Amino acid sequence: FESVTVLDAHSFILGNLLNNYKAIDNKQLVGFASTSIYNQRSAPEVLSKNAILISPDAGASHKIEKLANAIGYTGDIITCTKERDTEGRLTKTVVPLSGNHAGKDIIIIDDICDGGATFTNIAEAIVRKRNSSHTGKIYLLVTHGIFSKGFDQLIRYFDGIYYTNSYQDR
Repeated sequence: FESVTVLDAHSFILGNLLNNYKAIDNKQLVGFASTSIYNQRSAPEVLSKNAILISPDAGASHKIEKLANAIGYTGDIITCTKERDTEGRLTKTVVPLSGNHAGKDIIIIDDICDGGATFTNIAEAIVRKRNSSHTGKIYLLVTHGIFSKGFDQLIRYFDGIYYTNSYQDR
């Protein structure tokens, strides 16, 4: 091909595997969402002061760190850990928030949401902590929203869900 353009690829390795690869990051989606959340053109200082970025797992953390640098975000980035059973079902999710994060909004960023179990598990862990210390809002930003299990479970936890129209059910 003359070029292969990918929006928010799941893995950085893709660029090593394809000739004429062009990557489009999720910076515009994050900018749109943060402007919507804070009702203003969201300068990095506003986002850094009011929010914590959450990576759902170690695999996404390098992308979020790169994104944070690109937009000038200087706040905390939290990386969750998760465990799955032999059939792929999530069995444990750890969100390492501390008392220093009390009152800040939580913005979970990832490339794809299929059924949403990863994100509802993270949100449930945050809500448990919210009862003791955290009172900010929780937002989900995913580039590719499939939402194969619908929104019912997700909207129970999230104050806002932002995604592109990159995936359309056919």
